[in-house]
Amino acid sequence: MWNHVIFRLGVKVAPKDLNTHVFELSVLNDWILQHYGSRLTTEEVKVAYDLACTQKLAIEELFSILSPKHVGIVLESYLRYTKEDLEINRVFTQQLLIENEKEQTPEEINAFMESALKQAKEEVDAGKFYFDAGNGLFDWLLLNGRITIDEDQADHFYNKAKQQLPNLLDREKSNVTPGDTGKRSQLEKLIEQLEMGKFGNDHEARVQSYAKRLFLNHYLKTLSNEEK
Repeated sequence: MWNHVIFRLGVKVAPKDLNTHVFELSVLNDWILQHYGSRLTTEEVKVAYDLACTQKLAIEELFSILSPKHVGIVLESYLRYTKEDLEINRVFTQQLLIENEKEQTPEEINAFMESALKQAKEEVDAGKFYFDAGNGLFDWLLLNGRITIDEDQADHFYNKAKQQLPNLLDREKSNVTPGDTGKRSQLEKLIEQLEMGKFGNDHEARVQSYAKRLFLNHYLKTLSNEEK
């Protein structure tokens, strides 16, 4: 989905900014799931940007910025468009959502995730912090009962992530691509709000996502210790 949107918008990411870019997309994933997960499919997000790029949505200006504010403008405009356009609703019902790519089987998904788990463990064994983009590996392990988290653990890693939030925001800001004034302004606002004691949805999404990464890396280390 994001590859499609990024191509449509013509977003360019320098190699040195790739890790920050992936982190931002993972946070954006969490935000979209929270606000649009019950209303839009990934295919519809792609179509929303197709329509936006061809100037079929009621948007004054389409920015090449992937942030909750700018993505939200596109998705809200798309929802209004589909509500008002009966023809496109018919297309979605009869074609678009039926002709998606063939879904992976549970066996294929499990094989892929087992491979991802092996790679993640190798990175942690090498002393690296495994960056679980979109918290995909964490969610899969939790869903399949491979990991369990009690209330004390959840509180511990959440509080640890929250304590590190100022550093995370500063790191994001320092890695913003030169010229991306929209992203820099957004982060400066989040930092200012945090310093004033204001904790909003964007802050919460980052904390939740990072807390999962902290727990996952802790779990991967325990796997290594068990094998020794």
